[in-house]
Formats: sequence, C-alpha cells, structure tokens
Amino acid sequence: GTFHLVWATGLKGDKGFGHASSKDLVQWSDQKYVEVMAKQDALDLVSPNLFYDEVSRRFVVTWASTISKNFIQSFQEEVEDNPRIWYTTTRDFEVFSDAELLFDPNYSVRDGAILEDRGRYVLVHNDNTRPMFNLRVSASSTPFGPWGPSSDAFTDKFTGSPAAIQSGRDWWIYYTNAQ
Repeated sequence: GTFHLVWATGLKGDKGFGHASSKDLVQWSDQKYVEVMAKQDALDLVSPNLFYDEVSRRFVVTWASTISKNFIQSFQEEVEDNPRIWYTTTRDFEVFSDAELLFDPNYSVRDGAILEDRGRYVLVHNDNTRPMFNLRVSASSTPFGPWGPSSDAFTDKFTGSPAAIQSGRDWWIYYTNAQ
C-alpha cells in the first residue's frame, strides 16, 4: 500500500496544503502543493486531515478555511478568524474535485476529522468559538453530510487537533491541550 501525508503549509494567506506519499514511511515522494481554495476568497487553509472512503473509493481531504468579506459570520467571532470545514476528494492525488463546504454548524469550527463507525460517520471537530475551544462530534450517514446537530463538548476548554483510533468497539480520541 501507499501512505499519504497532508499538512498545512502556512498560516494566513495560504489556499492549499502540502502532500507527499511513501511506500515504506522512510523514502518519500517529492512534496507537492495542492491549491484547492484557488477559486474561493479564502484567507487561510489550516488543519488538513485525510479520510479514505471505502464506499466511493476516494480520499477525502478536509481542512478549515475562513472566507473573507464576512461570507460566513457567527455571533461574536472575529471576521478574519471564523473558519468552517471544507473538503475535496481524489483517487490519485493528481486530480482533485472542486472545494466544497462540508460542515457549517453556525459557529467557528476547525480541526475536522472524519471517522467511520459501523456504517455511520462521525466528524470530530474543534468548537473554535471564544468561550468554548473544545471538542464536539456530529454524525451523518455519509462522509459528505448532511451532518446532524453537534454534541455537547466532551473535552475541557483549550483542546483541539483531534486524532482517533479504534480498538475493538471503542474509540480512543487524542487531542492537544493548549492550556
């Protein structure tokens, strides 16, 4: 198999993410910049994540972007730091679908990671609003939504960057704590 890695390449002003692949996790392909938000008036592209959808046999790359000109604005959030989760799909990391909005819960959100659990999909995400800064989840019957209501927070304040692994029927969710 082939391993794929995606990463943020900068903070403000970036409209793409980095990609590289490896067969053995030692030797890596050349790094490539994938400018997926070129058609959007995005101020940034942060927190890219990868999910492989077995049903459609496509990779789903998610990330958070803030759109300029107050395109999406939630209550009391900074206009220039008010991201939503976007996505693109690819089979080969050469051709990508147009960027589309994946998740807009009507609050600032970043760090979206899609998990598949027995035919149901869960989006673990960071509620990025000023009073919260914690993790929540939302569920869907597909990895592309529509997403149901978000859960209450299940972590303390100042947590983000979720990553998860499944062990049996349990999920272990790892995250950073910036407190």
